[in-house]
Amino acid sequence: MITKKKNRSVKTAPNGNELRLEIEKRAYELWQADGGPNGNDLHYWFEAERDLSSRPVIRESIHQNGIQ
Repeated sequence: MITKKKNRSVKTAPNGNELRLEIEKRAYELWQADGGPNGNDLHYWFEAERDLSSRPVIRESIHQNGIQ
């Protein structure tokens, strides 16, 4: 069985689960860049949301999924 991968070059808004994973990944990247300090998990989560919300497709998805 051949499965097709989603082509992310096509600008489609991610669904709620995909969006959450993108925010989680970005928050982790930000946390690592700061040296991985303990605590402040919400700080990195909200910073990741802000970073990603500057992208039009992501901003649309955040609005549609009620994340902000």
